Parts: sequence; C-alpha cells; structure tokens
Amino acid sequence: MKPLNREFVAIAQELQTLRSLGVFHAGMTPPGTVPPAQDAPFRLDPPVTPLPYKPPERVKGILLGLFGPKGREPGKPTHVLVVNLDYQARVATSLVSPANLSTFDAASHQWSPVAGKRVHLQLPPGGGKLVRVESFATFNGGQ
Repeated sequence: MKPLNREFVAIAQELQTLRSLGVFHAGMTPPGTVPPAQDAPFRLDPPVTPLPYKPPERVKGILLGLFGPKGREPGKPTHVLVVNLDYQARVATSLVSPANLSTFDAASHQWSPVAGKRVHLQLPPGGGKLVRVESFATFNGGQ
C-alpha cells in the first residue's frame, strides 16, 4: 500500500492548485451520479457502454474527474483524472481531447507529452491516470 499512497499523494499535489469542475461516471451510473455529456471536452473512445446498476453490486465503469485552473477561464477543464472503477479487472481505453495531451507519472512526478490528442490508457483494477491538455503547461510555467 505504501507505493500506492505515494502515487495518490503525488496526484493530489498536482491537483491541489486546481479546482474540481465535475465528476462523471461512464458505465454504471448509481443514483446521484451523471454520465459524461455528449459535448464533453474529454471523451472515452470507444465509449463505455451504459450498464444498469443494481445495489449492492459494486460500481463498474470509468470515472472522469475534471479539473481546471482557479480564476482562469472558469469552467474550462485542463486536467482529467481517469479512474477504473472495477477493482477486479484491468481496463484499456483511450482518452480523446481537443488539444494535445500529457500524462503524469505519479511514481516519478513527471509529465510526459503524448503525440497528439489521444492517449491509450491501461488502467489496473481500481487504478487511475492523470492527464492534462499540453497547452496548460504554457500558462502554468511549464511545470
């Protein structure tokens, strides 16, 4: 658990200067959750098939947490945390954005640019990946 905790802390540090703009569930949508909008700036490709949720069943699918800078273009997400809600199975998906992307390596605390507006993600059971639009680095001092 110690390595996972260090990675969680690294992601939390990256997000602490940002504000949460919304959380969306792709797959199962239990009461109180919402699926991503059709015109969302980040989308999963292929889309996750909506699944019925029957309590007390564990929620399956992908969670998208959108974040953006405080005080700058409110409502415009620059970062997305993509989380596999299935704690038993790995999931592969692609995230597509209107701008070039970078991914965060929580183990090394480093951002790496992706070649384009699409990133393929291999998410372990219960795992996640932080992604940002590359242009964010320009107005954030390249960090």
